Amino acid sequence: MTQGHVDNDEEIYRRVPVASGGGACYGSESGQLVFHLSAFNDVANSPSVDRANKREFDPHRTRFNPQDGVVALKVASVRQLEPVQKFDERQRVVSEHTVDVVYDPIFSNCAHALITGRPTIPGNAFRRLKERLVRLANDAGWRVVPGAPLPRRKRIAVLRETLQCVLQRLREILLRSPS
Repeated sequence: MTQGHVDNDEEIYRRVPVASGGGACYGSESGQLVFHLSAFNDVANSPSVDRANKREFDPHRTRFNPQDGVVALKVASVRQLEPVQKFDERQRVVSEHTVDVVYDPIFSNCAHALITGRPTIPGNAFRRLKERLVRLANDAGWRVVPGAPLPRRKRIAVLRETLQCVLQRLREILLRSPS
C-alpha cells in the first residue's frame, strides 16, 4: 500500500449504495435528498473514495451496480472539517484528530483514496466525522443518482485502465526498491 498526497483542489467520488451495515444510506425528507451516516460506513474508520482525475472525471466508473449513487466532494472541504475530538466519560477531550484525504491505490483500483484521521479516529469520534461528511454530501447532492443506467464501457477502455494501474504499481515498486 502506497499512500500519497491528494491536492486540495481535487474532487473525490464516494459510491453510495442503497444500504450499508443494515442501514439505509440515503432517503428523502420533505422531498429533499438526505444522506444517512451509513453512507460513510467503513470497518477501518477510513471511508474509501475515488480520485475523480484518476477516473477521468467519470463518476459512473466508481459505481458497482445501477442501484449505486455517487456523491462528489471537494478535498479542501473534507480537510477543512473541524478536528474530530474523542471525549472520556466526563466529556473531557482526550484526543483530537485532523481529517485528511490520502491516495491509497489498490491493485484493482488506481483511483482509490481514503478519508482518514490523524491519528486514526476511534469509534464514537468516527461517528462525528461521518456526521460532518453527511453534511458535506447533503450540500453537494448526487453527482449520479441511484438507478441511472451504467454506461457500457468498451473492453479496450477497461483493458487500458487495468494496464495503466499495473504500470503505475510497478513504477511505485521500482522507485521503492534499493538500487
